[in-house]
Order: sequence, then structure tokens, then C-alpha cells
Amino acid sequence: AVLLLPGPVRAASQELVSHPGRSVAVGLLTWLLGLVVAVPLLSMTLVGIPLALALTVALTASTLFGAIVAGVAVGERLLLALRWARRGLLLATAVGLAVLSALSSVPYLGLVVVPLAGVWGFGALVLARLGRVQRGPTHWRP
Repeated sequence: AVLLLPGPVRAASQELVSHPGRSVAVGLLTWLLGLVVAVPLLSMTLVGIPLALALTVALTASTLFGAIVAGVAVGERLLLALRWARRGLLLATAVGLAVLSALSSVPYLGLVVVPLAGVWGFGALVLARLGRVQRGPTHWRP
């Protein structure tokens, strides 16, 4: 994902670092709206059942991608602290995901770190994407 989409990964990573609280809040809100509201409503109809399954898969995949974004942010910060900045996005991703993987292997802490990192990165993805949307004028002009 980092090699195929470096621009969105870097934008989401910057959003994650600059607005961490908002990223977590948007990620949690999106997950809650998706899983608690949208999936049950879609599951009420025969046509909506496949859509509910697709939405669940999309939310899960987005959260995994969000964990990668969180890994990039952690890796970039760690490389910056070690004065190894500007070594590349792939190295930052590898270092950050190694740190998240090490934290996830700690009993009980891993149950919190991995989902939180995924939601944190997912919220940053949503915010970075919404920040790129071009908004038109606020009022109509003839």
C-alpha cells in the first residue's frame, strides 16, 4: 500500500500527527456509524445483506490500512528522533510497523494498541480525504 499509494499515505500520516485527537474521534465515529447503524439497517433487507457484508469488509480493510498509516507516523517520528529523517517512506513504515508489532505482542496491551492504531489511522485517512474535497461557493451566484 505504501509503494502503490505514497501520496495518500503521507497525507494521512501528516493529518494523524497534526490532529491526533480528531483522528481518533473521526475514526471511532466512522466505525460506530458503520457497524452500529449502517450494517444493521442494511441487514434488514435481502438486497442489503450483501451490502452490509461489503461494508464490514471495507471497514476492516480501511482499519488495516489505517494501521499502516499509524505505523508510518510512528516510524517517521522515531526516525526523526534518531536523526535518520529523510530515509524514505518504506523505512519509516517498516520501523513503525515493527514498533506496533512489538507493542502488540505485550499481553493485554496488544489488545488495545492494534485496534487503537487502526482506528487512529482510519480517522486520519477520512480526515485527509475530506480535506482534499474541493468545496464550491457557499452561496449561489447568477
